Amino acid sequence: MPSTTSMTTTALFALYLTTETCKVSAYVPTAGRAPRNMPPSNFKNRGATAPTSEVLPAADTESMAAPWRIALNIGDKPGYFSSTSWPIITKCDFGSNQEIIPQQGDVRYTTRTGQVVKPIEKGKWSLENNRKLSFDLSFPELMSRNELTIKAGTTITCEGILYTLSDLKVLNDNFYQARDKTWELGGELNDLDNERDGPKKWNDDKQQWERSNGFDAWAYAKKRLQHAQLQNKQEQENSKRPEPKTLSAYSGDFPGIQNKDQVFIGKMGIIKQGTQVIGTWAAEPIFADRPVSYTQ
Repeated sequence: MPSTTSMTTTALFALYLTTETCKVSAYVPTAGRAPRNMPPSNFKNRGATAPTSEVLPAADTESMAAPWRIALNIGDKPGYFSSTSWPIITKCDFGSNQEIIPQQGDVRYTTRTGQVVKPIEKGKWSLENNRKLSFDLSFPELMSRNELTIKAGTTITCEGILYTLSDLKVLNDNFYQARDKTWELGGELNDLDNERDGPKKWNDDKQQWERSNGFDAWAYAKKRLQHAQLQNKQEQENSKRPEPKTLSAYSGDFPGIQNKDQVFIGKMGIIKQGTQVIGTWAAEPIFADRPVSYTQ
């Protein structure tokens, strides 16, 4: 059984830690939350579930094809729930010649009468500023499910976003730098609060209670303003980082990305037919070493 002295010392130490923590939290409520999207120090490319990516110069020209499983959701609208949406899955190769080629020449879906098999044709893809991804696919035959219809000869355009791992790392690093500066100045404000609100001492000469340290109200006001500006900067940098749940679960290869940097593709991209939004899409990379059930 621990001694009374040991228990008292432990309790006082715990009280000290609680007091110090409360001081800092007065000025860093935003930064005090666990920052989202923080990857571990040994974050790896493939199989990572928490993304992180540097604005990259010109891409290399090595010939490659990157296989991705694309989930089209016809009839779904961003921000709205639809009970009649029409899921269509197709496995495609993004080629270095900017062609997107379905691995199979058809798509399969079910209706009330059973399975339907329809052809799908290749299209083109483009990537703007290593971020804005778009590609098109064509359906040469009439397709319908419930009250939804795709006319014969329809070409759809899928638009979304892409983040390389190095781009995401830069976005995270920028946020961490802004957060650390906010925390540092918050600590200085805590020290000034102690000067302003600390215990008073009796001055025999003046016959009055006063604080021993001089408090510069002007300097304090300037630091408060600087702290507010740093908090705003921190929020701005944080808003540039995508939430992990809005990206593909895994990173994968993509042609034209320098140094073979892998990428995450954003979920809830939009599908257009002409200028009209007719659905959403998402994608996951296909790995040759995964079970067959994963790649279907």
